[in-house]
Amino acid sequence: AMIRALEAGDTKTVTENLANVLESVTLRLYPEVGALKNLLLRSGAEAVLMSGSGPTVFGLVPDATAAKSVAGRVRREFPAGFVRVVRTWAGSSRKTGVEGE
Repeated sequence: AMIRALEAGDTKTVTENLANVLESVTLRLYPEVGALKNLLLRSGAEAVLMSGSGPTVFGLVPDATAAKSVAGRVRREFPAGFVRVVRTWAGSSRKTGVEGE
């Protein structure tokens, strides 16, 4: 379902199906990860998830303007963090990727 949603640009289905089974363990051990997730959501991210076993947390936003706004707030509140705005795209498996800013 996730691959079809990505290929179709169906962001609603993508955000509804984000999951990471390792997140619950990490959140208990490192409450700052939960604080960062909450900050991203309060700042306008539509969905937030920890990547793998951490320490990366990402948020999905509707457009570049929202991304820059969310990133600015995270940079102010977590100045020691590494914050990047990226643009993703989906298509066939050979055409997927990420662009950084």
